Amino acid sequence: MNRIIPSAAAIAGKAMYRHGRKAFYSLCVFAASATMLYARAGGSGGGHSSSRSSGSYSSGSYHSSGSSFSSTHYYGGGYYGGGGSAGGLFSFFIILFLFVIGFIIYYKFFYTSSATGLEDVPDVEPKDFHSLNGAAEFMAANPDFKEDEFIAKAEKAFTDIQTAWAAGDIRPVRRFLSDGVYQRFSTQIAMMGLLKQKDVISDLTVEEIFIDCIERDGLFDILHVSVTGGMSDEFVCETNHDLDSPGGYETFTEYWSFLRKRGKGGKDLYFSQNCPSCSAPLPPDMGDTGNCPYCKSFVNSGEYDWVLSEITQADDYSIDSYRSSKTADLDKQAETLSSADDGFSVQLLEDKISNGYLQIQTAIAFKDPAKMRRFVSDKAYDKIVASFPKSQIVFNRLYLNDVSVIAVKEEGGKNIIHAAVKSSYQRAVIEGGKAHLLDSEVMTKKEIVVVEREKAAVASRGSIYAHQCPSCGAPLSDSLDVNCGYCGAVLNSSKNEWIISDILESAEYRGEVKSQSFAFSSDRALEDSLYSVRDFAFNNALVIFAADGVFSDEEKGMAYDLAKKWNYREDYVDQMIQAASSGRLTIRMPMGRDKSRQIYEMMIKAAAADGSISSEEQVILDQVKKEYLDR
Repeated sequence: MNRIIPSAAAIAGKAMYRHGRKAFYSLCVFAASATMLYARAGGSGGGHSSSRSSGSYSSGSYHSSGSSFSSTHYYGGGYYGGGGSAGGLFSFFIILFLFVIGFIIYYKFFYTSSATGLEDVPDVEPKDFHSLNGAAEFMAANPDFKEDEFIAKAEKAFTDIQTAWAAGDIRPVRRFLSDGVYQRFSTQIAMMGLLKQKDVISDLTVEEIFIDCIERDGLFDILHVSVTGGMSDEFVCETNHDLDSPGGYETFTEYWSFLRKRGKGGKDLYFSQNCPSCSAPLPPDMGDTGNCPYCKSFVNSGEYDWVLSEITQADDYSIDSYRSSKTADLDKQAETLSSADDGFSVQLLEDKISNGYLQIQTAIAFKDPAKMRRFVSDKAYDKIVASFPKSQIVFNRLYLNDVSVIAVKEEGGKNIIHAAVKSSYQRAVIEGGKAHLLDSEVMTKKEIVVVEREKAAVASRGSIYAHQCPSCGAPLSDSLDVNCGYCGAVLNSSKNEWIISDILESAEYRGEVKSQSFAFSSDRALEDSLYSVRDFAFNNALVIFAADGVFSDEEKGMAYDLAKKWNYREDYVDQMIQAASSGRLTIRMPMGRDKSRQIYEMMIKAAAADGSISSEEQVILDQVKKEYLDR
């Protein structure tokens, strides 16, 4: 699966390292961020959703901490020019003024803009639950909560999900997964099936687990759990053994988020196989619907027990972009929606968006539009089907890194929400039973998913995202027919459910929003400001350095020097170098075209550092130019 790794400013490193690292460091301000791809379950987990809004509880401050900065001191009387004359004094003040302006510009560009939460990757020291921010309020609303029982459930979720993932069947753990998390795993397993891939996991351990943060979202509580684990995994692809990954034992820290309705619970979905509502035995391989076959209760609704709603990597968690990306107005609008629908929360909405987005990608890969028909509008359906490639394009890697609500408005009696969806992908084409990569490296992109629901929407009895009719709750199968076979209700109607009405590429969205006014919105490019440009750079430099299959001692030395300069922990850099050496880093670029071009130019310099650009390096450069600059 996938991990996002913090990084620094090494794009041009290889090019100038041997000719003076200090000169090079002054240029390394332009960059892109890193993603580390692991086959294990939860490696990406969809990244993080942006539900941890500013109005929620929070324990930990994962805000940016600035780089070290030393101001330059000027001594001597040279500034006074005419020995204290009026002209000399005037010149002095002019120079002083220019110096102050220059200092401000320098500070703003090199200090403020370079500050990054990735310098403050959270440690894994256990925290006292009752000392966390919001703990008192949480316990008042949930007086029966027992920390040790919850931790036992979180640990079981971690181990059981890894086992299910390795078996290629996530249904045995369906009962405690949100619909979106279930779909993320299901999509990846489906792609692995097309490519005849499998992930062999062994030596699974849990080294440390504790509750790191308490939050609230609408009528729901969310507990964020730090999980440090270890395992060996070997990735095998029968359609192209060049895609195999030897794996090996590694340790990692992830943050698993569990959601439950406030004041609810009291049941057990983890150590019991019985329905929490009617006590009937649940099937061991619960499928897409996630409800009890006897009483039809949605066991993963958060009414009965904690449900896994997100898996976030340590560096994503550290920059806290989901909380920072929310404005007070967005939170206020979310509260307004919540007051009209007691089942609403930002986390669950983003869960549905990620679910729908991945099912659309599955429909594209299988060339089967029936897989997405029920939750896209007619207009969106026609647009997406028209974009289907002629060949069968599948994904060797496909992960969601982030789903964040960025704009909300009311129009024509509907609530319309825009969410930025960032994904990492590596495409392949299957010809004659053989898989061929179309992308030499794993790339990233950001798209905007537009969803809408009528303001007067009625309460749903099911969810189309969980293969259930929202009107009568009957089970649904993939079909081009948008009418329920039981009650006849229109499935892709915004009268009952959030429906995807459009998907826009970043460039397309920039033009689209100019003519629109939003009641509430946040900066869609905020992530680019949270990730310092140097954070982007180091990752892409490591990809270039490792392209020829050799990560030299000199390159490692440079990586450690840069990490020290930019305040990154050495142990974290170890993971980055290991990821680069094993080909598990992905190319990333910011949304801005100008920054992307600067990064590309720095990558060229990095590739030419040893006097020539290898064929492997040139392939990466050509792909970056095509994907990020030529469009």
